[in-house]
Amino acid sequence: MGLKIRPIALADAASYRQCWDAVAKERRYLYWYEAPPLWEVRANLRRSLRKKTPMLVAVDGERVVGWAAVYRAGVPALSHGGDFLMFLLPEYRGKGLGTKLAAGVLKMSRGKFDMILFCVVRKNKPARELGRKMGFELCGEEKKSVKLAYGFDDLLIMQKQIRR
Repeated sequence: MGLKIRPIALADAASYRQCWDAVAKERRYLYWYEAPPLWEVRANLRRSLRKKTPMLVAVDGERVVGWAAVYRAGVPALSHGGDFLMFLLPEYRGKGLGTKLAAGVLKMSRGKFDMILFCVVRKNKPARELGRKMGFELCGEEKKSVKLAYGFDDLLIMQKQIRR
């Protein structure tokens, strides 16, 4: 494996979308059941690059196999915070790649946010453990708010203070 973690580029759009789509179709971890069309992914990626959104991809050769980002809330009263999102293809999980992506994106986020939220479904134990390892603390939950392949699950809201 020629695995590398680097900032995302517009040229990654198609591979990034394929990775997103594969994880979404598992219907176990993401809110989406499939990735948006490529034109929409490209438009959103252009906007994120323009805004300097902290975003990293894990690539195996040229193939995107994982991704992490912290998005700023679009509402002024919430703009001091960010939302941490991440996904990895199944065959790349459990190898420390998620930890490296998360650590890199959180480092890129320093000085840009006061706090970051990480929402995970209760049954996603590896994501909960990653959040704790990265310094996120449980601050709330929404009971049976997410409908996935296995049925309804609770959404756990974790928060990390990082002060600008």
